[in-house]
Amino acid sequence: MRRARGLAFAVSGLVAVLTCVAATAATASPDGALDRARAVTARYEAHVRADRPDLASRIGFDRCDDRLLPVTPSSLARDRAFLDTMAESILVLQRTALSAAARVEVDRLAGRVIDETGAIRSEAWRRSSSPYLEMVRDAVMMAAKRPRVSPCERERRVLRRLRAVPEVLRAAEVNLASPIAADPDSEAAGWAALESDWRGTLPGLFAGCHDADRYADLVQADSLALASARRFASVLRLRPHEAPSR
Repeated sequence: MRRARGLAFAVSGLVAVLTCVAATAATASPDGALDRARAVTARYEAHVRADRPDLASRIGFDRCDDRLLPVTPSSLARDRAFLDTMAESILVLQRTALSAAARVEVDRLAGRVIDETGAIRSEAWRRSSSPYLEMVRDAVMMAAKRPRVSPCERERRVLRRLRAVPEVLRAAEVNLASPIAADPDSEAAGWAALESDWRGTLPGLFAGCHDADRYADLVQADSLALASARRFASVLRLRPHEAPSR
């Protein structure tokens, strides 16, 4: 209970800091403030493109749609250190010197930093299968449905992401040594939705591509990814679970 309150306090403190950046007493020209804001944003974007391609896809970097990396203790430590640095960088921006549009972008970036930091500090990646389910499902379907990308290129990207799923879920098994008990019906529904998307919806999204060899590779990768997802869900069901904190 004390630990849960401590985590909540830590995250709420970060929210308060990042949402009150307008009170920072920095002095700079509007052009200098904009340059600094752009540099902070560019640093975040370079990080997600290199280390979190799933997040890069979410914010519109479609060239990252063909990569998916496992979450590990070392990657979580790296991301937490990076996000702490980002929070400090956002804090010292002279927000009042920015245009309304630039302030919106800074606020959007602050929101991402808050969300990602909260997930790490709450140990969601170590205690729940939900982040992994969301990560692999959305990564594949986002790449498959990407607008203004040819069917063959979308198929190529999805093929590479599907091939990465078994490794992502193997790493997740290691991370989830003591998962918190969850609603089994809700978990089962989530994995069933993933299977429906990948087995039922996915193949039809590449109807405009007529590369038979690649399609065969896609079917094989899809089957292996689904098998790893079923195994992952089965392993977690058999593990002892901790009761959630009250």
